[in-house]
Amino acid sequence: MQTIYEVKDIVNAQSDSVEETRHRFDLIADSIGATEVVIQKLTEGTKTLNMNKAKLVDLMQNLSAIAEENAAGTEEASAATEEQAASSMELSRASEGLAEIAGKLQELIRKFKI
Repeated sequence: MQTIYEVKDIVNAQSDSVEETRHRFDLIADSIGATEVVIQKLTEGTKTLNMNKAKLVDLMQNLSAIAEENAAGTEEASAATEEQAASSMELSRASEGLAEIAGKLQELIRKFKI
């Protein structure tokens, strides 16, 4: 009879041990589930960051293109201004030449009037 009680105690201890193991596995399963949720959120966050990164790269490329166009426009405006300055100088020289010719012409006209 002693053996029956010992076996019963061993079975009860094993049953308690199995229950404790089941409880710990349940806790591990809950932790794994929580970890899966965190990983899913991290994955979604990474996707969002990648999309925003792509948008930022596109924006920077657009800004770079605009800056290049502005630089080209500024160079063209500068060249046009230089051309206008050169044309103004030529016009000024031509005007001086015409004024000189006009003065000589007036002098010749005065000679004929005398």
